[in-house]
Parts: sequence; structure tokens; C-alpha cells
Amino acid sequence: MIMRLASALAACAALSLSAAAFAQDAEPGDGEKVDIKCEVKKMKNDDGTVETVMEGDCEGLDVDGMAAGTVEMPEGAKMCKVMEIKNDDGTVERFEFETGYVLTVPQTFTLQVPKSGGGLGGVKDRETFSINGTTFEFDSNGTVAGGNIAIVFTPTNSADTVAQAIVDAIDQASIGLAPKAIGNGAVHLGVTAADTVVFTNAPSLTSTGTVNGGLDDGDIIRIDDGSTDQTFEIDVFGDGTASTNVEITVLQSDTYEEVAEKVSAAIAAATNLSPTHLGLGVIQVGGSVRTVIDSSASRLAQTGLPGVASGFGILIPT
Repeated sequence: MIMRLASALAACAALSLSAAAFAQDAEPGDGEKVDIKCEVKKMKNDDGTVETVMEGDCEGLDVDGMAAGTVEMPEGAKMCKVMEIKNDDGTVERFEFETGYVLTVPQTFTLQVPKSGGGLGGVKDRETFSINGTTFEFDSNGTVAGGNIAIVFTPTNSADTVAQAIVDAIDQASIGLAPKAIGNGAVHLGVTAADTVVFTNAPSLTSTGTVNGGLDDGDIIRIDDGSTDQTFEIDVFGDGTASTNVEITVLQSDTYEEVAEKVSAAIAAATNLSPTHLGLGVIQVGGSVRTVIDSSASRLAQTGLPGVASGFGILIPT
């Protein structure tokens, strides 16, 4: 018997991994079981370089040129794997280990202050960024251009201190955002898809996420767990939801991870499912073969299926 292990798609985001598993074909002797497995993971770094990590029994294997499927997977996420066993008669048996349904909340827009804060290598006097036409200017000498809103800092300020100064300046501008400092020099801006952020004149700043991150008012998620059929609706602006829907209240100030926690809690409270927020906005919902989830009317990314591959059949909703 020759065993082959292959990685299937895993649902998740954040780290861009190419993952595949390979096995060395070897004919077993009498009474001998051969089970030689090697898993190869390729991680693409921010600078475009690729690091390869090999785990298992990889000695002597030539993995160069072998194809790998690209998956998105953060730390702590569970990978769905498929194990195929090739019998002596050439038939192949397939075994699947699966995560079920996985929902991912897109990352909200975050500005990142350099680790050095206001010091060498940090933000610089006269750097500017704009939100919806309002210009904010970093100021360490008491002078800003006419019409600009000052973000006051000193060379001794930490990244977190500068981040809070950004939040205070945006609040002062009263432009309809809900910013907050979230630690390590990061600022959750609390923007919506209608907002425009431009920070090309502040090269010290970097960003993650988009203005389309999080969930939008009116987003719909339908979940049939096999015994109950529930429709969830996102309420961002406090204007309520349809009376028949389960309301999930989301604030502009919520980060995508906080949104994921709220979605996970709502699903757990209104269905027989036991979702888990794995971090980075990834919700492992799980489910059985009778579970149906439709998140197409929301910003959620939906991947995975519960159960294992089966023959043709039609599932009638609850």
C-alpha cells in the first residue's frame, strides 16, 4: 500500500501560503507498510521573496517544480487535508479532514505609525494625509499650512502616542469617522466605503485593509443549520433591520476582528452551530452536511463545505 497526503484548500486570510504535500512512491516488501510523507509550505513575504519550509520525511525528495495550490491561512487556522490511499490493485480511497464552512470578515482600514514614533525613522514634520478632502499635517515645530489640521508630536513620542494624536486630530475635524488607537502604533480609522483616504504625502505611514473592510449596513447572511433557518442582518447606522431578521449591531469603530466576534456570537446564539473566531477576522462555523450558508449578500468571504465529498444528491432547506 502506498500512501499519499495532499493539502486541500483552507479557508482564511492574512498569510499568503502555497501549500502542497508530496509522498515518495516506494513499493513495500512483504508485510511492510510504506508511509513516507513530506509537506512543503511556501510563504510569500511582503518584499516578494519566498521562503520554503519542509516538514516530515523529505530526505531525498525532489520537490522542485511541483505545483502547489495557493491558500490564504493565518496563524492558528486549521487546514483541510485530504488523504488518499492507493491500494495494491490500483484503486484509490479518499479520506477528508475538513473545517466546514468558514466566513472571513474583510480587514478594516488601518493606518500604521512607524515603530520609532516621532523619532528618527518615524513620522516627519510637514508630512500630510487627507480624508474626504480634509488635510492633516504632522507638526513638530508649531507651524502648519493654512487650512490643515495639526497632528502635534515631538521626537520623543512613542508610536502609540503619535497614533493617539492622529485619533484626536480626526475627532477634532468632525468628519464623520470613528477612529481609535488599537495598539502598537495602529489607528483604526472607522471609515466606510463612501470615504476617501490619501496618504501619499506621508510616506512614513503604511496601511492595511481597505475602506470596504468590515461589514456594511444591510448585509445579509442566511444560515440553515438543518433544524432552523435564520437570516442575519448587519445594522451599522442604528436604523434597525427587517423584523424577521436577527440583528447584528456593528459600529464604525469596530475593527474587523471585533466584527467577527459579533458575527460569531450572533450565530452561536440563534442557531445550533458552534462557530469560533480564529483571529484575523476568520470565523470557523463548521456545520454538518445538512448545513447551508449563503453570505453572497454581504462582504463576507465564504469558503469550505461541511462533510466530505459524496455522490449526487439534493439538499432540501429546512
